[in-house]
Amino acid sequence: MKLAMVGLGKMGANMVRRLVRDGHQVVAYDLDTTVTQRLASESDAITAADTLAALIEPALKSLAPAPDQGWGHVGPAGAGKVLNAMRAGFGGHRIKPAGESES
Repeated sequence: MKLAMVGLGKMGANMVRRLVRDGHQVVAYDLDTTVTQRLASESDAITAADTLAALIEPALKSLAPAPDQGWGHVGPAGAGKVLNAMRAGFGGHRIKPAGESES
């Protein structure tokens, strides 16, 4: 299975390592591209995404139709950037954060 991971702090990086150890492929993204590149260098099963859009757009294009809901957990340090990217949309899809009204 191919999965995506946003946030490569202690928990996220270890989750990626466990997923890879269990035979999965992971596309990984962190606000700090150095962290992303360092983790990707650990295994050929880890692909580094340099932007949040690069991580999400391929997934949205492969889903027909796009899902109604998705779930993610982002710590406070990256929440603003992730929410702004969601509001801007990816590949023509606008993702509305839970609890945010349509405008």
